[in-house]
Amino acid sequence: MQHNILATRIRNNLLEQRKRLEDYLLVLDKEHEDISIQDPDKLIEHINLEKNIINELVSFKKILGPLEIIYYGSPYKKDTDILNMKNKIDSLVDKVKVKSKENKEKLTSVMEKIKTDIKELKKKGLENKVYNNVDSKILDLIG
Repeated sequence: MQHNILATRIRNNLLEQRKRLEDYLLVLDKEHEDISIQDPDKLIEHINLEKNIINELVSFKKILGPLEIIYYGSPYKKDTDILNMKNKIDSLVDKVKVKSKENKEKLTSVMEKIKTDIKELKKKGLENKVYNNVDSKILDLIG
């Protein structure tokens, strides 16, 4: 593979990785807000988005690894832009890790509070009152 073509492929791959990491940070920021307001539907959406982004990032890594080995093993002059882009991506990865850890800790805290609240309701015998106050309607779909 020619040196310039290889450098271009690596650069394009790094640009896509950077874009997906930036998207991931946005998802994590929104997820943080939705953890605070305890919106489970939104959290499920975020988890699905995260899975897709993570799968794409893993694919980028699988492609980029062998290309970099070839590129850096070649005798040609190396493009400093690629190294700078890699450094920026490493910085974004660190930000994603920190934000993800913060969200996990916040979610754990919220879940513990909910568990404690449920235990308190049970102690007071209020859990049945909460459920009994809900009007249930049975719909006969057969006839």
